Amino acid sequence: PKLLVCLACHRTRQAFARCPRCKETLMQIRGISLSHVTASLTRLLGPQQVYCPAPRDYSQPGHLRDAILRHPITVAAMGVVSPFISGLFDRIFYLKPESFFDLKNIFGAETIYLAVNYLRELAGPAGQVILYTGFYFHYALRQVDYEEEFFEREERYRRWFCLPPYYDLYQVEMRDRDRRKLGSKMRDFFHRYRDQLSIRHIGLAKPRKRPGVYRGVARLHTRHPVLRESGILRQPGFQVTRITGTEK
Repeated sequence: PKLLVCLACHRTRQAFARCPRCKETLMQIRGISLSHVTASLTRLLGPQQVYCPAPRDYSQPGHLRDAILRHPITVAAMGVVSPFISGLFDRIFYLKPESFFDLKNIFGAETIYLAVNYLRELAGPAGQVILYTGFYFHYALRQVDYEEEFFEREERYRRWFCLPPYYDLYQVEMRDRDRRKLGSKMRDFFHRYRDQLSIRHIGLAKPRKRPGVYRGVARLHTRHPVLRESGILRQPGFQVTRITGTEK
Protein backbone atom coordinates (compact mmCIF):
# COMPACT_ATOMS: atom_id res chain seq x y z
CA PRO A 1 0.00 0.00 0.00
CA LYS A 2 1.05 3.60 -0.56
CA LEU A 3 2.40 5.48 2.46
CA LEU A 4 2.37 9.12 3.50
CA VAL A 5 5.72 10.21 4.97
CA CYS A 6 6.32 13.34 7.07
CA LEU A 7 9.45 15.13 5.80
CA ALA A 8 10.17 16.55 9.27
CA CYS A 9 9.84 13.56 11.66
CA HIS A 10 9.63 10.74 9.03
CA ARG A 11 6.48 9.32 10.58
CA THR A 12 4.52 7.18 8.12
CA ARG A 13 0.89 6.23 7.76
CA GLN A 14 -1.11 4.47 5.10
CA ALA A 15 -2.33 6.75 2.34
CA PHE A 16 -6.04 7.00 1.65
CA ALA A 17 -7.80 7.60 -1.66
CA ARG A 18 -10.90 9.24 -0.20
CA CYS A 19 -11.34 12.14 2.19
CA PRO A 20 -11.95 10.76 5.72
CA ARG A 21 -14.60 13.43 6.34
CA CYS A 22 -16.67 13.83 3.15
CA LYS A 23 -15.61 10.53 1.46
CA GLU A 24 -14.91 12.29 -1.86
CA THR A 25 -12.06 10.99 -4.03
CA LEU A 26 -8.82 12.86 -3.36
CA MET A 27 -6.61 14.28 -6.10
CA GLN A 28 -2.87 13.75 -5.71
CA ILE A 29 -0.70 16.86 -6.08
CA ARG A 30 3.00 16.09 -6.37
CA GLY A 31 4.13 19.52 -5.18
CA ILE A 32 2.91 22.99 -4.25
CA SER A 33 4.82 24.93 -6.89
CA LEU A 34 2.79 27.01 -9.35
CA SER A 35 3.44 24.50 -12.12
CA HIS A 36 2.44 21.45 -10.04
CA VAL A 37 -0.77 23.00 -8.72
CA THR A 38 -1.72 24.36 -12.14
CA ALA A 39 -1.08 21.00 -13.83
CA SER A 40 -3.16 19.10 -11.24
CA LEU A 41 -6.12 21.48 -11.49
CA THR A 42 -5.93 21.51 -15.29
CA ARG A 43 -6.09 17.69 -15.39
CA LEU A 44 -9.14 17.77 -13.13
CA LEU A 45 -11.06 20.73 -14.59
CA GLY A 46 -9.69 21.36 -18.07
CA PRO A 47 -7.42 24.07 -19.54
CA GLN A 48 -10.22 26.63 -19.99
CA GLN A 49 -10.90 26.72 -16.24
CA VAL A 50 -7.42 27.44 -14.86
CA TYR A 51 -5.20 30.49 -15.42
CA CYS A 52 -1.59 30.81 -14.27
CA PRO A 53 -0.17 34.28 -15.07
CA ALA A 54 3.12 34.40 -16.93
CA PRO A 55 5.79 36.76 -15.51
CA ARG A 56 5.07 39.32 -18.25
CA ASP A 57 1.37 39.40 -17.28
CA TYR A 58 2.11 41.09 -13.96
CA SER A 59 3.34 44.20 -15.80
CA GLN A 60 0.04 44.48 -17.73
CA PRO A 61 -2.71 45.09 -15.12
CA GLY A 62 -5.50 45.37 -17.69
CA HIS A 63 -4.59 42.10 -19.41
CA LEU A 64 -4.16 40.41 -16.01
CA ARG A 65 -7.60 41.52 -14.84
CA ASP A 66 -9.32 40.37 -18.05
CA ALA A 67 -7.62 36.96 -17.92
CA ILE A 68 -8.64 36.45 -14.29
CA LEU A 69 -12.25 37.30 -15.11
CA ARG A 70 -12.27 34.75 -17.98
CA HIS A 71 -11.12 31.85 -15.76
CA PRO A 72 -12.87 30.49 -12.66
CA ILE A 73 -9.53 29.61 -11.02
CA THR A 74 -6.28 31.57 -10.92
CA VAL A 75 -3.03 30.06 -9.63
CA ALA A 76 -0.55 32.84 -8.90
CA ALA A 77 2.33 34.02 -6.73
CA MET A 78 2.21 37.01 -4.38
CA GLY A 79 3.04 39.21 -7.38
CA VAL A 80 -0.64 39.07 -8.28
CA VAL A 81 -1.42 41.45 -5.38
CA SER A 82 -2.49 44.68 -7.08
CA PRO A 83 -5.19 47.34 -6.55
CA PHE A 84 -6.29 46.72 -10.16
CA ILE A 85 -7.73 43.32 -9.26
CA SER A 86 -8.98 43.96 -5.73
CA GLY A 87 -12.28 42.30 -4.87
CA LEU A 88 -12.25 39.85 -7.81
CA PHE A 89 -12.00 36.59 -5.87
CA ASP A 90 -14.59 34.68 -3.85
CA ARG A 91 -12.03 32.47 -2.12
CA ILE A 92 -8.26 32.62 -1.90
CA PHE A 93 -6.32 29.51 -0.83
CA TYR A 94 -2.90 30.55 0.47
CA LEU A 95 -0.60 27.50 0.34
CA LYS A 96 2.19 27.26 2.92
CA PRO A 97 3.12 30.90 3.62
CA GLU A 98 6.10 29.61 5.60
CA SER A 99 7.64 28.56 2.27
CA PHE A 100 7.96 32.21 1.25
CA PHE A 101 8.69 33.86 4.60
CA ASP A 102 11.23 32.73 7.16
CA LEU A 103 9.43 32.36 10.50
CA LYS A 104 12.82 32.43 12.26
CA ASN A 105 13.37 35.96 11.00
CA ILE A 106 12.53 38.61 13.60
CA PHE A 107 10.05 40.18 11.17
CA GLY A 108 8.69 36.86 9.81
CA ALA A 109 5.42 36.81 11.76
CA GLU A 110 4.60 40.42 10.93
CA THR A 111 5.41 39.85 7.25
CA ILE A 112 3.01 36.88 7.03
CA TYR A 113 0.29 38.86 8.80
CA LEU A 114 0.66 41.72 6.30
CA ALA A 115 0.72 39.34 3.32
CA VAL A 116 -2.56 37.72 4.39
CA ASN A 117 -4.17 41.12 4.76
CA TYR A 118 -3.01 42.11 1.28
CA LEU A 119 -4.77 38.99 0.01
CA ARG A 120 -7.94 40.00 1.84
CA GLU A 121 -8.05 43.09 -0.39
CA LEU A 122 -8.16 40.80 -3.44
CA ALA A 123 -11.01 38.80 -1.96
CA GLY A 124 -13.12 41.83 -1.07
CA PRO A 125 -15.54 42.18 1.88
CA ALA A 126 -17.47 39.01 1.04
CA GLY A 127 -14.46 36.86 0.12
CA GLN A 128 -12.43 34.41 2.18
CA VAL A 129 -8.72 33.80 2.65
CA ILE A 130 -8.04 30.19 3.68
CA LEU A 131 -4.56 29.16 4.83
CA TYR A 132 -2.99 25.75 4.28
CA THR A 133 0.14 25.46 6.41
CA GLY A 134 2.35 22.99 8.21
CA PHE A 135 3.04 25.55 10.95
CA TYR A 136 -0.53 25.78 12.24
CA PHE A 137 0.85 26.08 15.81
CA HIS A 138 2.70 29.36 15.10
CA TYR A 139 0.93 32.41 16.52
CA ALA A 140 1.33 34.34 13.25
CA LEU A 141 -0.93 31.78 11.57
CA ARG A 142 -3.22 30.92 14.49
CA GLN A 143 -4.11 34.55 15.20
CA VAL A 144 -3.98 36.00 11.70
CA ASP A 145 -7.74 36.63 11.84
CA TYR A 146 -7.55 38.45 15.17
CA GLU A 147 -5.65 41.71 14.86
CA GLU A 148 -5.62 42.76 18.52
CA GLU A 149 -4.57 39.32 19.79
CA PHE A 150 -1.87 39.03 17.11
CA PHE A 151 -0.19 42.32 17.96
CA GLU A 152 -0.41 41.65 21.70
CA ARG A 153 1.39 38.34 21.12
CA GLU A 154 3.90 39.96 18.78
CA GLU A 155 4.68 42.62 21.39
CA ARG A 156 5.26 39.99 24.09
CA TYR A 157 7.47 38.02 21.71
CA ARG A 158 9.63 41.07 21.03
CA ARG A 159 9.97 41.85 24.73
CA TRP A 160 10.76 38.26 25.68
CA PHE A 161 13.54 37.88 23.10
CA CYS A 162 14.90 41.45 23.36
CA LEU A 163 14.02 42.47 19.80
CA PRO A 164 13.30 45.84 18.14
CA PRO A 165 11.73 48.25 18.86
CA TYR A 166 12.59 47.55 22.52
CA TYR A 167 16.20 46.53 21.87
CA ASP A 168 18.81 47.04 19.16
CA LEU A 169 20.64 44.18 17.45
CA TYR A 170 24.41 44.42 17.01
CA GLN A 171 27.09 42.18 15.59
CA VAL A 172 30.58 42.16 17.08
CA GLU A 173 33.36 40.69 14.97
CA MET A 174 36.76 39.53 16.25
CA ARG A 175 39.64 38.33 14.07
CA ASP A 176 42.87 36.39 14.50
CA ARG A 177 45.17 34.25 12.40
CA ASP A 178 45.39 31.69 15.20
CA ARG A 179 42.11 29.87 15.79
CA ARG A 180 43.01 28.97 19.38
CA LYS A 181 43.77 32.57 20.25
CA LEU A 182 40.53 33.65 18.63
CA GLY A 183 38.63 31.04 20.63
CA SER A 184 40.18 32.30 23.86
CA LYS A 185 39.29 35.88 22.96
CA MET A 186 35.70 34.86 22.20
CA ARG A 187 35.34 32.98 25.52
CA ASP A 188 36.66 35.96 27.47
CA PHE A 189 34.27 38.28 25.62
CA PHE A 190 31.29 36.00 26.25
CA HIS A 191 31.92 35.56 29.99
CA ARG A 192 32.60 39.25 30.52
CA TYR A 193 29.64 40.71 28.56
CA ARG A 194 27.10 37.85 28.43
CA ASP A 195 24.63 39.40 30.87
CA GLN A 196 25.40 43.09 30.35
CA LEU A 197 24.99 42.99 26.56
CA SER A 198 22.60 40.02 26.33
CA ILE A 199 24.75 37.89 24.01
CA ARG A 200 22.40 35.46 22.23
CA HIS A 201 24.85 33.87 19.80
CA ILE A 202 28.60 33.56 19.44
CA GLY A 203 30.64 31.39 17.08
CA LEU A 204 32.99 31.21 14.12
CA ALA A 205 31.88 32.97 10.95
CA LYS A 206 31.85 31.06 7.66
CA PRO A 207 33.30 31.35 5.14
CA ARG A 208 36.55 33.15 5.88
CA LYS A 209 36.79 36.42 4.00
CA ARG A 210 40.58 36.24 3.74
CA PRO A 211 42.67 33.05 3.67
CA GLY A 212 44.46 32.48 6.97
CA VAL A 213 42.23 34.84 8.98
CA TYR A 214 39.58 33.43 11.30
CA ARG A 215 36.56 35.50 12.32
CA GLY A 216 34.43 35.18 15.40
CA VAL A 217 30.97 36.77 15.49
CA ALA A 218 28.77 37.59 18.48
CA ARG A 219 25.19 38.87 18.26
CA LEU A 220 24.04 41.27 20.92
CA HIS A 221 20.47 42.22 21.88
CA THR A 222 20.95 45.42 23.82
CA ARG A 223 20.43 49.19 23.80
CA HIS A 224 22.87 51.74 22.47
CA PRO A 225 23.50 53.50 25.85
CA VAL A 226 24.33 50.13 27.43
CA LEU A 227 26.65 49.26 24.54
CA ARG A 228 28.41 52.60 24.91
CA GLU A 229 28.82 52.19 28.67
CA SER A 230 30.35 48.72 28.20
CA GLY A 231 33.41 50.30 26.57
CA ILE A 232 33.78 47.88 23.66
CA LEU A 233 33.25 50.70 21.15
CA ARG A 234 36.58 52.16 22.30
CA GLN A 235 38.47 48.88 22.54
CA PRO A 236 40.73 47.80 19.65
CA GLY A 237 40.07 44.45 18.03
CA PHE A 238 36.27 44.67 18.00
CA GLN A 239 34.30 45.61 14.90
CA VAL A 240 30.74 46.56 15.94
CA THR A 241 27.92 46.71 13.36
CA ARG A 242 24.30 47.49 14.07
CA ILE A 243 22.06 44.92 12.37
CA THR A 244 18.76 46.66 13.11
CA GLY A 245 17.29 48.80 15.81
CA THR A 246 15.66 52.03 16.84
CA GLU A 247 18.58 54.50 16.96
CA LYS A 248 20.32 56.11 14.01
